[in-house]
Amino acid sequence: MMRTKAHKKIYILSAMLLLSLCLLCGCEKEEPYEYNYYRGMLKEMNSADQGDEYYVIYRDQIGVYSVSEQKVLDIYEMEEEEHPDISWRASIAADEDYIFKLGCDGKLWRIDRQTRECVLWTQFFNGNNSESIALKDGYLLYGTNGEIYACPVDGDCETDSFSLARLSEFNGWKVYANNRQCAPAVVDGESNETIYNWDNGADKAKRGTTAVAEMRGTWLAGGTVVFPDFSYLKSTESDDEWHDIDCLQGKKYEESYLFKNDLTVEGQKVIGRMEVYEKPPGIFVKALPSFTHDILFEIDTETDTSRIIYETKRNSGTRIIGYSDGWIYLVQMREGGMISRETLDGENREELLSLQDAGWDLPVEGGYEIYFGWQGNHLIIWGIQDGEMRVQSLEM
Repeated sequence: MMRTKAHKKIYILSAMLLLSLCLLCGCEKEEPYEYNYYRGMLKEMNSADQGDEYYVIYRDQIGVYSVSEQKVLDIYEMEEEEHPDISWRASIAADEDYIFKLGCDGKLWRIDRQTRECVLWTQFFNGNNSESIALKDGYLLYGTNGEIYACPVDGDCETDSFSLARLSEFNGWKVYANNRQCAPAVVDGESNETIYNWDNGADKAKRGTTAVAEMRGTWLAGGTVVFPDFSYLKSTESDDEWHDIDCLQGKKYEESYLFKNDLTVEGQKVIGRMEVYEKPPGIFVKALPSFTHDILFEIDTETDTSRIIYETKRNSGTRIIGYSDGWIYLVQMREGGMISRETLDGENREELLSLQDAGWDLPVEGGYEIYFGWQGNHLIIWGIQDGEMRVQSLEM
């Protein structure tokens, strides 16, 4: 009898020790597929991604994809860069003569589409620089030091650039300087469409659209990446007011962050997608936070309220790859890369494409990566397959 009690005590102590080790070191759990994708909620892209052409950036290559023909028309080789970009980390501006690429390292490249010559046009160093560029009527527009600059595309960026800061009009365009109400921008004088916006994300008012008048004066905080605490800025005639995004406050999201391109505007509301990261349990754990799931949140700028409107299941391999007009676009990598869409209320669901059935090699550890982007109402899927660039599009 005493022997049995002793054994029970040993078992109990062993179980407690094992539990303590799990808490201190972090228990292993099944992790989701950590594949990459273009972070873009809007079905609107920068100046290069309009019309028929979609530009794919991978390391030292820029691929030109035709949405109508559903094929890659051309691939331009660039000089190998120290920190190569992928699409969501770079801005592209292009016309029939030139392609410009602004990388996250501040390097601005120019490619002559006829001669295929690629040159480093200029490099921006750390400072007050915009991450967006635009090409219109033979001028490249870019932002640095809080001002918008224009330069002839066939000129020298170092000697031929000039500031538009003190001009109200140029080349038939309206020029808006930096102020509390609006970010610096250039607008077409006839169509009233935005040609260049200092920030090409959805966080600041865009003139010439329905959303502009409704969202004017609302700014979301941060740079390319917005870290906690999550808040947004409302500029009024009397003062600037910061408002918390209440649904994102607290310890639950303290390891998470969101990208500006994961934001879109619907009337008076801002819809955002955010990746949720958490640290493993344990006091002495030094492991980096790991991804758990995606959420979709809503900010009502009239009432200054916010709420979570959708979230994927934890560690399920399901990712949110887009949102528009009440539809959420998802990909489930553990089900053959099934791309589907469903309404916010969950009443309607449609399966759109199985990547596996379409011949895609799904991402595996140390293997291929698949990226997603939007071109108008087309979902763009691309990646390197069998050593070559592959691009596919789906009309929604």
